[in-house]
Amino acid sequence: MKLNLLLLAFMVILTVSAEARTDFSKTIQYVQEKYANQFEEYPILIFDKDELSYRYLQKNAFGKSKEKEVERANIIVEYVKEKTGVEITMPEAMGYEPYTTVLKGSAVALPVLGRTSKDKANYVMCAVFPASPNSNQKLETHRILQLDTPDSYENVNFEGLQEKFTYEEMKMFSLYHELGHCMDRTFMPEMYLTYEATPHDVHLGESFAEVFGLLLLEMEGYKNLGLKRALYRNLYSTVMGKWFVDNPQNGFGNPLYKSGGPIYYLVPSILEARKRLEKRKNPLVVTSLEDIKIAAKDIVETAAYSSRSFSAVNYWFFEGQEKALDMYQEYHIKMPELFDGVLGELSEFIFQHEYLYEKLAGFEESKNSVMMELPTLGLADFCIAKNDKEELFKLIQSERTQLLSWVGPYEDQLERKDSLDSLFEDLQECGNAVMF
Repeated sequence: MKLNLLLLAFMVILTVSAEARTDFSKTIQYVQEKYANQFEEYPILIFDKDELSYRYLQKNAFGKSKEKEVERANIIVEYVKEKTGVEITMPEAMGYEPYTTVLKGSAVALPVLGRTSKDKANYVMCAVFPASPNSNQKLETHRILQLDTPDSYENVNFEGLQEKFTYEEMKMFSLYHELGHCMDRTFMPEMYLTYEATPHDVHLGESFAEVFGLLLLEMEGYKNLGLKRALYRNLYSTVMGKWFVDNPQNGFGNPLYKSGGPIYYLVPSILEARKRLEKRKNPLVVTSLEDIKIAAKDIVETAAYSSRSFSAVNYWFFEGQEKALDMYQEYHIKMPELFDGVLGELSEFIFQHEYLYEKLAGFEESKNSVMMELPTLGLADFCIAKNDKEELFKLIQSERTQLLSWVGPYEDQLERKDSLDSLFEDLQECGNAVMF
């Protein structure tokens, strides 16, 4: 009996070690198993960046050389095959590789395209790359609003925002938004059927992913996020939209870049979803992924801007309010059959964006209160645990937990985030315990 108990205990220890996970990895596993694996048309894989970075580390695959890049791509091929059974090509893996290294702070969804027919874009698989798990409420708010963009937000800062999401809400909204892109069988695939996607095409795809994310959060028990999300999308799209127009060089020739403002003005679809969720009679009830996909598609087709209304709002970003109203008033008079409703939607946008801006934007001086200091992050303990996955992930999780509640200066928080983002790569150089 004692021998059996010892064997059982030993097996439990091995199991725990083999399944060592950070909280981030546990979240990825939960969403993968509960939602992504339910999708039957093609595999959807949510990349566990901690797991993949650990594999890079064990294979000594970090580095800027072409050989290291190819090595990482090979690891991605193996990872995807192991998780989904799909054998992606090296060029496809090379397309994924930047989102595990230089762009690993980004949250994106990227399909691998198969054969395309006249009326349907076929996916071999779709990958979701979550945002960096090394974050907290303030850091994530800065990321989603791009508050650090030079010469963009005047008299607006994190402290002055009149509504704030929790970090958990932002993290899950971002993840479910990207999952929505992979489950979208209408709007995003349409972009791959055209020679060159228009800004309006992208707007519809983003609207679907946003509504999908909101409805899935609702089903998960995150309530009353619609209005707050509309406030954030309004602030980001109207402020950064003007900045995109004024700084086209930052788009590196991307024809969609300058229309980023109206592309991400997702407010009409968000507010329509909110209205349906809060309706007293015949409320929108979502109890399955199928419900959510059907409802999100219908909401976008009902509430998102038509191509002509989108063009009107886009013109507002480029030319300003007076010129936009003058032009579309003239269009409405001369061609009412083509522009019926467009002037009204443009006028509604002008009123709506100003109203929502005032409800969220604000500036507040940082308080000079005593701030908690985090101990210096050094590589010594991490180097010792480099080949002990369970211990290494415990140390990483401990650092992330401290960062979550840290109220130190923003610049220090950002520095700690950057250090944690590069931790796996730095561990490859273990030998000299670097303090940072």
